[in-house]
Amino acid sequence: MNTTIPGMISQDAGFKNNASARILVVEDQPDNLFILKEVLERSGFDVISAACGEEALQKLHKNPDTIDLVLSDIMMPGISGVMLCETIKADNASSHIPVMLITSLCLDEKDEIKGREVGAEDYITRPIHPDLLLRRIKKILDAKKTIDFWKDACQEKEQALTSQEWSTRMLIHDLRNPLTGASGYLTLLAMDSDITPNQRNLIQKIQVALQQQTEMLQDMLSLAAAKFGRLALEKETFPLCDVVKENVFLQQGAALQRGMVISAEMSSAPCLVHADRRLIKRVIANLVANAIKHGESDHPIEIYAGAMDECPYAKRPAGDGHIWFAIANEGSAISPEDQTLIFRPFEQKNIGTERKYGFKGAGLGLCFCWEIVKLHEGEIGVISPITGRESGVVFYFSLPRA
Repeated sequence: MNTTIPGMISQDAGFKNNASARILVVEDQPDNLFILKEVLERSGFDVISAACGEEALQKLHKNPDTIDLVLSDIMMPGISGVMLCETIKADNASSHIPVMLITSLCLDEKDEIKGREVGAEDYITRPIHPDLLLRRIKKILDAKKTIDFWKDACQEKEQALTSQEWSTRMLIHDLRNPLTGASGYLTLLAMDSDITPNQRNLIQKIQVALQQQTEMLQDMLSLAAAKFGRLALEKETFPLCDVVKENVFLQQGAALQRGMVISAEMSSAPCLVHADRRLIKRVIANLVANAIKHGESDHPIEIYAGAMDECPYAKRPAGDGHIWFAIANEGSAISPEDQTLIFRPFEQKNIGTERKYGFKGAGLGLCFCWEIVKLHEGEIGVISPITGRESGVVFYFSLPRA
């Protein structure tokens, strides 16, 4: 290919500070290779040359991190410039290196299309003006610097998040160990024939409290994993109403202690969902426990589970493809300001029942519910006051139907 580079490099082109940039020039014509090398080196670039695609790949494979740009002719025997670009972009070790292809005006525009399709950042046609070549290279390298900066920032962030995640995991692990030991000692104590029925009853209550504490730590672990995008869902198909019934049975006693009755209205249809049963069970358990904790004594807790048209408190339709759960109590209305914070972790929510009964929490339960439902591509929210009343709170969520 007989080609020259016309024109002189302008003195004010601004390309003299390129000592840190290394360019691999691939050209099978010695004259063209010499001219390109001269233009780039006079502009401050560190140039590595290759007479063919095979030689270029060998030099790239040795140390791809030292190459900032590949400038390659398209028409070469053996591995063409397009094939070279495709190989570079297909290799994880070199895919980050930008490629500029050189073609001739006599060639078809399909050359550019092919180059773009395999990942080339730019192309330039012969005859090449030095200033145009250098400005094109500068534009590509500036873009690469920006990409590299954000890539490094993301890697640092990822490392920080990984460190934070493992710190959280180790903390929860260390907190669970004493609880496991205490539960074991209580089991041994309960086997003692000398203890009184009242003592046995107290031991059982302590064991229940320890189990609740263990479940809360597991929720924290799941929440941390969800926040870091590392929570693997163990999905199965099951009737949501069955999980609701289990929770109502387990927490009916706690409701009765506060003078409440849990009223559950569930669909007669199967209401099948494909989800992580354990996590959804914990979501419902958290919402039921909150309703008991913050509800008014001597007022019922109402639960609805089923299709959208069977749930009177569904705030907005999710369509026939969702199964709904809603729980309502007669608690003090939550202000609009608090409703914007209620699903965030560690937020102190100045709700009337908290002041009245002294119930305070870390605010992780609702955050856990939010993360788990969203992870299942569902909807979750709060309504307060209940429509048509001056008080009352409804929490609801929906899951895609199986």
